Amino acid sequence: MANPSARTINRIAEADGIAPPLAPVALPHWATARDGSSYVAVSIYPRTLNELRSFCRDFGKPAARVAEWSCVTIWLMNGPPAAALSNPPAVVNTAVRMVQEYDRIRFGWPRHDGKPWPIPALDLLSPEVREEALRVAAETLCDWRQAGRPHLEPHRIKSVYQYLIACPAFRDKYIKEEE
Repeated sequence: MANPSARTINRIAEADGIAPPLAPVALPHWATARDGSSYVAVSIYPRTLNELRSFCRDFGKPAARVAEWSCVTIWLMNGPPAAALSNPPAVVNTAVRMVQEYDRIRFGWPRHDGKPWPIPALDLLSPEVREEALRVAAETLCDWRQAGRPHLEPHRIKSVYQYLIACPAFRDKYIKEEE
């Protein structure tokens, strides 16, 4: 039996009462599928920070921040050029780790076990040192953005999304189990 065309697949899908699996799009010739058709596959995972914010609903802001901090951490582990950082590397690494932990709690990032987060180390510091750590981390985040957001790739965004949708807090809020 010959392979059915996209038109046939869509006709069968509509007859069964389900949405067609592919949708035609108006794209320039260089953005069409390999076979030259105007049908493109839709990703079920977010590929950008904006998509991540949208897919994660109320957890969108913390998800985007977690993705950014994880990429900043990888960037720092790979040793960015000294000129790319506004502060000394030893100070940057400590501040980023502390603020990363603090942001998870501040923005409401859920834990897999459903328990509350422990008190962040940043809260145990004096107000002056806390402000300095927040400033250094913010400058480092800006340095990372100015460097072109290295390591912010679709597979890293996908992993943050997969972590979130496996958390009980997300599942209880958005995924209803039918009785």
